[in-house]
Parts: sequence; structure tokens; C-alpha cells
Amino acid sequence: MGERRPDGRAAREFRRFIPPARFADPGRYERDAGIFSLTPTAVIRATDEDQISSILRTSARLGLPVVARAGGSNTGGAAITDGTMLLLDGEEFSDIEIDEARGRLRCGAAVRHDQLQRAFERFGFHLPSDPSSGPFSRLGGNINTRASGPHALRHGAINRYIREIRFITAQGAIIDTRRPADVPRGIVVALSKLAGKLAADASVKARLEARRDGKWASGYELLALIDHADDPVRALPRLMTGSVGTLGIVTEAEIEGRRRDEGRAAVLLRFEHDRDACAAALVLRDDAQAVEMVSSTTLELLREHAPALCGEDDGSLLIVEYSGCDAAARAQEAVNRLPSGSGVRTRRIATSERQIAAVWRERKALLPMVRRLTGTIGVPYSVVNDVGIDVSLLPQLLEGAERIFAGHRLPAAVYGHAGSGNLHLRPFFAPADARTVAAVAEEIYALVTDLHGTITAEHGMGRLRAPFLELEWGSDIVSAMRDLKGIFDPDDILNPGVLFVPGSHRFRTDGWPTSPSLSGSG
Repeated sequence: MGERRPDGRAAREFRRFIPPARFADPGRYERDAGIFSLTPTAVIRATDEDQISSILRTSARLGLPVVARAGGSNTGGAAITDGTMLLLDGEEFSDIEIDEARGRLRCGAAVRHDQLQRAFERFGFHLPSDPSSGPFSRLGGNINTRASGPHALRHGAINRYIREIRFITAQGAIIDTRRPADVPRGIVVALSKLAGKLAADASVKARLEARRDGKWASGYELLALIDHADDPVRALPRLMTGSVGTLGIVTEAEIEGRRRDEGRAAVLLRFEHDRDACAAALVLRDDAQAVEMVSSTTLELLREHAPALCGEDDGSLLIVEYSGCDAAARAQEAVNRLPSGSGVRTRRIATSERQIAAVWRERKALLPMVRRLTGTIGVPYSVVNDVGIDVSLLPQLLEGAERIFAGHRLPAAVYGHAGSGNLHLRPFFAPADARTVAAVAEEIYALVTDLHGTITAEHGMGRLRAPFLELEWGSDIVSAMRDLKGIFDPDDILNPGVLFVPGSHRFRTDGWPTSPSLSGSG
């Protein structure tokens, strides 16, 4: 079956308690949906938590890093390793327990996002965090990356809905936040001290507080410790969410859903210029649940090189969705609210579920359309596809990004969640041109941080973005994040290199393959 056993000492150690059938071929797991490649020493599909604990303890003794992998849809290089890989993508850890009375599900880490949504739908609920990778991403990965999606504008990211969490530390201890008394005393005391340190630093506290309602997925949510300084165990669900597997291996979570609104409507608007679409996004976002944008240059690119994939209309596109029993009326009101001279060329309102579903199918087909241009004008590597800024600064981000791409003579697709200030940037590079990729990454991330934005708004950290974490947060906050890492994983066994790296601000070329993956959500 093409399976390969781990070699050498690691093989002997793991074979003592892992049946041969539980090992997978490392060659199949060298990449995630990002641009980097590493070959694992061993790939193991664990059967239960006790086995994961044993794998962690053995890996720590052998000095092997450990990463948990679910759907493999991470775009930042956080689901690959040259050490031990734990697969959480099968029947194991796929149970779903329904608590309809409280509108909650208790799910294993291997549950697919779409499965979770269907379970909620049985009693009229849903999880508003809805990444485009729903058909194949899994709960553990979505927790680790702080996943969100287009409806984060109104509903926020997945951290808002995790009520309890169960995970295994680097030392093999199983922690369940439903049983706070069982959390090791040393962890509770250390978290309390760190919370006090953060609260006492007025500058740090103010900068963390400024991010409270923003859309970002870079680093740990330290604000959770300040919010729960008197009971730091309650901070654990938020601390684990977005931690990219560096604090523990998530095995289970309790998720609180929301009742679905009755009624939806969507508005499709075409504008003369991108700046007009940005201005409209700022006006229309207040009572919308999603505001999506496709830049004029993106549509021109598709029309020029793949006319069958794009309509005849030019200019930039804005999709605005409303929900509730009065959604159609609010959609019409929004269209009427746009002032004369707003640059609107065409407008269309979709009110039936069939029409709205067609709108979102078109939006979600955009990335596959962009990928189909591969080989025609270059390769759309997933490098800077997840940046975010305050929505009022969208024009500056668009103009700055276009200058950078033009300076490198790169065509680029630009689209995404304009209402949240979160855009996907997809420049087309010459194949395996690591030098230009590095330059673009460094220039784009410098632009974003100059605009006080985030290097990753929803796809999470990883090898791609780790060198730029300090550029975004500053050395003092990153130092506090390192302190948090040390509480749970002092020996840096869990997914090293995906959050912190020596030095900063420089793109990493280690693990850059000759033909990087083109995958990635957006």
C-alpha cells in the first residue's frame, strides 16, 4: 500500500506501542495547503488520547517535534513537520454529541466543518464561523487557526463560540476545561502571574484591547488572560484557539451555535473604480453580515486570460448580504442609501435562497478560477493572501499592494472580505522564484503593519508568517506570547517554528520546494 515505517531509533520506540497499521506514508504528508515542504519522521493515526499522550512523551524523549494534522488546509505551513505527525482525520475523534437544549455540540477534533454544520442544522442552529474550506477542513484545524470566513463581519471568528476545550500538553497531560480542578496547579499559578503582568503594563494592555473586536489570527489571544485573571482556566479555550498546535493537541471542543435568522438577501453592486467599492463597503458594513469585494484588476485579469470564466461587466464588484425577516427591505434601503456620485454602475438584489446560493457559488468559485490561470501568467502561490487592516484603510492597502506588484511586474488577483478589512492577495510568480516571493512577502507585510494591520486575518500562523510576528505585535507582546508557550511547552516540542523564529522580518526559504503547492482557501 506504499506505507513506510519510521526509521531508526524512532521506529523502534514507536513500534513498542503503535500497531503497524496505524503508520502512514510520510511522503503523502510533506505539504499542507501552503508553499513549504517537510518530510515527517513518522506519521501516526492515533486511536485515543492515551496513545497520543504516549506519542508525545516518546517524541519529547527523542527530541522530535510533534504536529497534529487534520484536513491539511493550512496555508501558512503549520500542518507539516520533520518530526512526528499525528493524523486526526479519520473516524477516531469524530464523535458529535448534541445538546439541543443549550444549542451546543461536543465534537471531536476530526469532525469536518460541514458535518458540524449539518448537526447544528438539525435543530435550526448554525456555527457562524464558516470558512470556505468547510467541505474538507476539520474542527481541530479550524480551532488552531482561529478560522472565520466571510460572515466574521457580524459574527466573529470561531473563538467566539468555543465554550469548553479538551487538549493534551507536551508532557502528555490531558486537560479538560469542564474540570478546572484537574488542571495542574503549576499551570494555573503561572497563568495567573502572566495575567497580572499583562494587566500591569498599560501600553501592552491598551494594544491588546485595541484588537478586541478586530479580525486577526496572529499569535495568542492574550487578552483572554486579562479578561479571566481571577480564573485563568476560563481563558484556555480562547488561548488554544489560534495557537496552531503550539500549546497542546486539541482532541475535543464544546461549541455553542446560534439560531439561524429567518430570511436573507444579497446585493450585487458594480463600481467604476475600486476606491468607490471601498467607500461603499465602509457605508454598508454596519448592518450587513457579509461584505465581499472583487477588485477591478482581478476581473480584468480573468477576462483577458480566461474570458469564459468571467462576465462582460467591468469595474469592481461588491457583494453585501443581510439577514433577518426584513433582509430584503434592508437590502433595498442600503442600495438607496448610497449617495449620487458613488460610482455604482449596476445593482441587483437577490432575495430567494436559490439566488443567494448562486451568488455565493460565484464568489467561492473565484479562487479555483484564479488557479486555472496557472501556467498562463505565472503561479498564484499562497504567500500574502490573508492580510487585514481597518476597513477605513482599504484604499491605502489596495493602492500600496498594487504598487508593490507593479514594481515586481506581477499580475495579481485581489478579493476578499472587504467589510472586515481582510483581503486575499494572489500575485502570480514565475515558478519557484523564491527571491521575488521573499521580496513581495516582506514588502506586503511591511505595508500592512505600517497600516497597523495583521499579517493573517483568518488563516492562522505558520512557517510563512512566523518571521513577521514581532513586526506586527512588537517585542514586548511577543515576549509575553513566548512566556505563555513556556508554561505549556518549555522544551518547544509542539510545532516549533510556526509562531516564533530567531530573528524577524525576513521570509524563510528553508522548506521551499521546487514546485510549491497551489492550494489554500480564500
